[in-house]
Amino acid sequence: MVARIKYVGWPNAFVLGAVLLFLGHQWWQERHPHRLVDGYLDDLLFLPVVLGSTAWAVKVVAGVRHWRVPLMWWLPAAVYLVVLVEIGFSRWHEAFTYDPWDFLAYGLGGVLYAWTNARVPSGTRLVGNAST
Repeated sequence: MVARIKYVGWPNAFVLGAVLLFLGHQWWQERHPHRLVDGYLDDLLFLPVVLGSTAWAVKVVAGVRHWRVPLMWWLPAAVYLVVLVEIGFSRWHEAFTYDPWDFLAYGLGGVLYAWTNARVPSGTRLVGNAST
């Protein structure tokens, strides 16, 4: 049995912009380092990129054009990812450093994601009902 995947379109403009900004910054920071931007832009974009890309992938697999990630799904995932990345990685590898200001950047990124996630078109399915 072959699964059929419907075209569901690009992720919302904010998620796409966050992904492009993140990728552009990875290229730019090697050539033009800036301490403040290099230290916090990736953290600010982390949740919108990871959660927005995941939501888009769910829409592609489920074949649903309008689907919004429920708050109680993405909020625990966001907390887990932030703790893992900020606390766990800094303990496991010397390339990562713990910075309490990073939590503010992650939090602002989470607020931006929540704001854009709430602006999904009407007719949105909250609980992955793939009937449309």
